[in-house]
Amino acid sequence: MKKIIPLCIAAALTLSACSSADEAADSAQNAASEASSAASSAADGDSKEGKNGKGGESRVVDTELGKVEVPANVESVVVLTGTRDLDIALSLGLPVTGYPEAPDAFDLDSPLAEEIKQAKEDGAKPLYTAGDEEADIAAINKADPDLIIGFVHDVIPIREDLEDIAPVLPIDDFATGTWQDNLMLVASATGTERQGGSLIADYEKRVGKLSDKYADALADHKFAPVSYDGEEFVINGTRLLSQVLQDLGAEPSAAFNEALEGVTGKYDIEEIAKALDDVDGLVALVNEKSTWQSLQSNAQFGKIPAVQNETVVRSDEQTHEGAYYSAMHAVDIIEELLEMLDAEE
Repeated sequence: MKKIIPLCIAAALTLSACSSADEAADSAQNAASEASSAASSAADGDSKEGKNGKGGESRVVDTELGKVEVPANVESVVVLTGTRDLDIALSLGLPVTGYPEAPDAFDLDSPLAEEIKQAKEDGAKPLYTAGDEEADIAAINKADPDLIIGFVHDVIPIREDLEDIAPVLPIDDFATGTWQDNLMLVASATGTERQGGSLIADYEKRVGKLSDKYADALADHKFAPVSYDGEEFVINGTRLLSQVLQDLGAEPSAAFNEALEGVTGKYDIEEIAKALDDVDGLVALVNEKSTWQSLQSNAQFGKIPAVQNETVVRSDEQTHEGAYYSAMHAVDIIEELLEMLDAEE
């Protein structure tokens, strides 16, 4: 059996539009235009000094934690979590000056690797390590942001400290909201609605094209995204890769379907062959190279149809979350898997 090759970040694809994709693009652009008008009205009507004392015109947006007033001219953004919030800020072209750096556990590149590299060249600095127990308030304060963006559950415990520094825009994580909704929330707050609408339309266009190209493979095979940390396998229906598989119209395996219905699957190594006995298209999410190498030689893992057929691709938890860039990276991963399945037929 050939060795399953870990996936590296695929090159961005330039795709021509089909008529249905053009309609999706027009719809997204129209929605962005309407949001832009609303945001402009808010900016015109609210010109009071914000809590950070910098004054000037502002936009007011509704969030899960209430109304947030954001300066109309945002010149410095700090993100708290370093996943969906960072993806959104970078994809909208916001001036990111501070962010949490990913831990060293990953041997695969981040979906945001190129964008983070460019942000660093533009002056962005790592403030602390992503996954730390709490954000470094002193480091955030030193970055002197005009706007702070982060998951609502990360914001709440330190909300007052953060609001003493700059306006705070809370967003959802994968379990509570879509990346598209969060992208447009931040876009409305920063006057980048047109860019946000264009990104969503671009994603929808690519998904539509791949859905058509690989319609048979998506319908004729059973798929599952499975995380493994060396001890336990997990199938979660709300993570980004799960959502992208649904957007593409992939047929879920029995265990994946249960996860999509809200029952997260958790299995040990002795249970995984039975749990995935109908899976012939597998995305394995494994953080460490050594764990991945060990798993490939495991007899129970080897009983899964996808493993026997060599129709497995690898990613890691960096694709659990994200927005436009991470979603397009997830499409890259699934496209590689679809190419494998298509070659079998």
